[in-house]
Amino acid sequence: VELLESNADVSNTPPADYSFRKVKSMNETEGIRPRSIRIGKEVVRGPSGKILSNGLWLNNNNLTSIKHISRFVNNTFEAPAKLEWLDFSYNQIGDIHEEILNFKNLKILYLHGNCIDNIGAIYKLSKLKNLKAVTLHGNLIEAVPFYRRFVIYFIPQLKNLDFVTVSPRELKAPEPPGASAIRKKAADSLYTALKGTPLSKEIQIEERSASRPEAD
Repeated sequence: VELLESNADVSNTPPADYSFRKVKSMNETEGIRPRSIRIGKEVVRGPSGKILSNGLWLNNNNLTSIKHISRFVNNTFEAPAKLEWLDFSYNQIGDIHEEILNFKNLKILYLHGNCIDNIGAIYKLSKLKNLKAVTLHGNLIEAVPFYRRFVIYFIPQLKNLDFVTVSPRELKAPEPPGASAIRKKAADSLYTALKGTPLSKEIQIEERSASRPEAD
């Protein structure tokens, strides 16, 4: 499900807060009203009654996956494709579903305090070219040796990781041990999941380029 495009102006609008709703899947979010107590104001709505916002908070729920988020966003937001900030922190998410790649304008993604245990899953986020800030601390992958180097290796466009600025030294650090093999496996898996889409072709081209030995 692709995100719907719109010319609606969503700048300077408060995020839609669906935190602390005890939802276990995105299918359970239909019909739930956003909270206003944390933000101090009601959400702004457009002519159709849908929410005008570029931010969505789903933190502190019981989500195990973000699957079907595109459908929820299309049904709820006036300008789904303009979402720039997603907060999934403090849930029970075990993997990063490829549906996250629908959010091409995403700049901020909070995933801290979840159950992600595969460092290779981070590779998917490299395809979000506008992504600047990610949080992943409090997941099982944080215990992986060279965790921070792995994340920066997979998402080189990052400016901030776990609320800490990515330094020039970190960007220049050598790839962590085993990273190439993990990347290849993750790329193959993502290619299979997206087979037949424009993004699958992009992955194929990028990985061929990455695996090509540099000229002396």
